[in-house]
Amino acid sequence: MWSRGRWCIPRSPRRSVCRRRIPRPSCEGKAMTERKTLAILVGGGPAPGINSVIGAAVIRARLEAVDVLGVRDGFEWIMQGDIDHVTPLDIGEVSRIHFRGGSYIGISRANPTKDPAHLDNAVLALLRLNVSQLITIGGDDTAYSAMKLEEKAAGRLQVVHVPKTIDNDLDLPPSVDTFGFQTARHYGVEIVKNLMVDAKTTSRWYLVITMGRGAGHLAVGIGKAAGATLTLIPEEFTGRRIRLKSVVDTLVGAIIKRLSYGRLDGVAVVAEGLALGIDPADLEGFEEVERDTHGNVRIAEVNIGEILKTAVQKRLKEFGLKATIAAKN
Repeated sequence: MWSRGRWCIPRSPRRSVCRRRIPRPSCEGKAMTERKTLAILVGGGPAPGINSVIGAAVIRARLEAVDVLGVRDGFEWIMQGDIDHVTPLDIGEVSRIHFRGGSYIGISRANPTKDPAHLDNAVLALLRLNVSQLITIGGDDTAYSAMKLEEKAAGRLQVVHVPKTIDNDLDLPPSVDTFGFQTARHYGVEIVKNLMVDAKTTSRWYLVITMGRGAGHLAVGIGKAAGATLTLIPEEFTGRRIRLKSVVDTLVGAIIKRLSYGRLDGVAVVAEGLALGIDPADLEGFEEVERDTHGNVRIAEVNIGEILKTAVQKRLKEFGLKATIAAKN
């Protein structure tokens, strides 16, 4: 019942509960909340699992009614102020991209931190696209770019970085691997297993160079699971400059030991990071090797497999021995 500006709800013959009538809120004169937009970009090099991360992020965001933009080719375009190289992403188009390799929105090593103008352009480009949240997928260089971008945005952008490294070189709990590591290890094991059969059939040695710029986890994972003859990683030389002679002598020792067992074959798994640790004086032309925009040596340009092959064969010749060796990068 209505009584003196209150609704009175009878509870019993003795008493009633009275509640004040609360007016409905009015939206007049108030702007509606601006719709959020999430941007996703990928930097660095390719790795298994990138599309899985993109798909999961898009699906979660769209379920929360957040618009999503895929920024093509990492920082390449937005650091030039170009906002045309973006594509809207929705659940329908990303729900199956985890079955594909590569990156659905491209990838690049473009570095916006080398020029303050590029960093400004990247921030302004994202703001022009109405982006309030950014997910970057990449390695340590992309993580650094993301950090500087957030600093430059001064609160206008929320940035989250997803570490992308099949090297598994992050300080995570022992049971947690970086995405892509197990996939790379699995395929690496299959390759080495096949090479071991080929090596025995043809009586030759294979030097298999695996990825791993600063860590040998992938090489060890492949070598252990496949049962390779020998695995060499940069961590074994911690605290000192790696000399090419030490690496060569280790390989030669393994070959001679196998020969003593009557075996002419073997497979050595070598982490590519050894190339960075070896004294430049030992690697002819090492200083002239191309570097990326972050200043890192493009290890693919250092043919460490062929360098080791030549050096090992030369060393064996000094002992009056000969072995057929093939390098597999």
